[in-house]
Amino acid sequence: MFLLKQYLNLSIKSFLEPVKNNKNLRKIAIIIGCHGSKDEGFQENLQYFINKIKQSFNNIDIFSCFVEINHPSIDECLEKVTSSYEKIIFSPLLILNGEHYKFDIISKIKLFEKKFKKKIHITESIKIKSELITLYTNFFLPKIKKNYSKILITVTSKTKNNLAKNNIESFISILSNRLGIDNICAIEFGSEEKAFEKIRIMLKGKEKVQFFLNPIFLFNGFLYKKTIERFSKNFKGELLVSKPLIKQKEINNLFKEKIKNSFLQIKI
Repeated sequence: MFLLKQYLNLSIKSFLEPVKNNKNLRKIAIIIGCHGSKDEGFQENLQYFINKIKQSFNNIDIFSCFVEINHPSIDECLEKVTSSYEKIIFSPLLILNGEHYKFDIISKIKLFEKKFKKKIHITESIKIKSELITLYTNFFLPKIKKNYSKILITVTSKTKNNLAKNNIESFISILSNRLGIDNICAIEFGSEEKAFEKIRIMLKGKEKVQFFLNPIFLFNGFLYKKTIERFSKNFKGELLVSKPLIKQKEINNLFKEKIKNSFLQIKI
């Protein structure tokens, strides 16, 4: 773990070296942008994902940047990369296109496009209501048992964005229908106490219960770990937990496919 942390810190400090040492414009770069976290699980997952992307695009320079907490920032990365590469593909590593997507990514990309008079191609987002639905249905459906009461619990990060909220509501409705689960509890991280109250009411008179806990988080970071910890401490029964998205082959392939589609758009 210590060596991994050293490696990650070195990567963060030196990730712009190819740009700094390059006097001429290079052809193309891929930027992976995500939120950021101090959690070691997040750092491990991110490095795993970037390595997978590098394997698929081994002749392309790939950079990572962060909305907050970690470095380099989105501004630092865009400043260096946009000034040094002819064409740039930006892949936001986010699930909910909420405030961070709108203000920390899209708005900043527009500023740098204007500054350098250069188009930055943003990859298509993961489709919550179709691509994620299929993934979670395939994970939970084989685990459903007859003669058990079932409760579907979905936890997401907080968002003020109405479109993101509507997408989550639609997602939960479709997923619960596909799984045949009527007892649903959907919350944002930090609202667990309200969820516990609601679930206790659902549990009245029920003996055999399956809990389908669905934390919709990319990384095995603080939010994911804390969600599992809080629910496992408060309820007895069979707890089935979906995995962090970034370690799943299907999600990695989706991100790769969306980057490949951007290559077609910019006619490399």
